[in-house]
Amino acid sequence: MIFALLPTIGQYLNGRQTAGFHQPGLMEWVSKAQLYIVSMGLAVTALGEALMHLRKAHSFRLVLITIGNVLILAIATYLAPTADSSATIKAVVGQQSLVIFIAALATSGSSTWLCASGVGVDE
Repeated sequence: MIFALLPTIGQYLNGRQTAGFHQPGLMEWVSKAQLYIVSMGLAVTALGEALMHLRKAHSFRLVLITIGNVLILAIATYLAPTADSSATIKAVVGQQSLVIFIAALATSGSSTWLCASGVGVDE
């Protein structure tokens, strides 16, 4: 996840060293991070891991979290193509992508924790 954010962080740090650099607002900066794509990567990884564990044993909690990951993947896939358009409002893209990213962190982290610890898998 950190590697996916490095280009945006590098662009920001390089820009600060340049004369006449326009300091973007937080949501404008977040909109450049392409968090939709990072969220899709987190959701797909969690889905793959969960599906491998669900083949062995069923867990109601893991099924619910997997459904959440599918929803996050669907929403991020729908919103990502227009995020770089010239007609988009950068603050709105930043807000929406940040919410999707936080949700993806929560659901993929929960899924990974359930799979790694075995909690709920043997229910």
